[in-house]
Amino acid sequence: MYNNLLLRARGFCSTRRFFIIEDSLDSYVILNQSNDQHSYFIPYCREYEVDQLMKALEETSLVNWRGDLLFGDIQTFLVNPIQALAQKMGVSLTEDRYYRFTYHPHLDTESLR
Repeated sequence: MYNNLLLRARGFCSTRRFFIIEDSLDSYVILNQSNDQHSYFIPYCREYEVDQLMKALEETSLVNWRGDLLFGDIQTFLVNPIQALAQKMGVSLTEDRYYRFTYHPHLDTESLR
């Protein structure tokens, strides 16, 4: 998420919009929305901010709980709270799993050939 914000701040990324909670500028609760597909969201928060994120998702007019929805790239600890909120809002979400592989050169113990 930090890299996405950095790219956006430097003007390299314009395909997504980022929203924060206005009353909590010091929090890490962020909602990332696609400009092309307004129903595609990437929510982000720290583990102790889950309640704050769920309240924001419930109250925001950005999320149309009656239309198509896609929450992508969510942290593991957000899966159950988002599904519970969706049920509360009268929506049944389907969980699709996928794998993402990352590489961190500074953690690599093998020298490059």
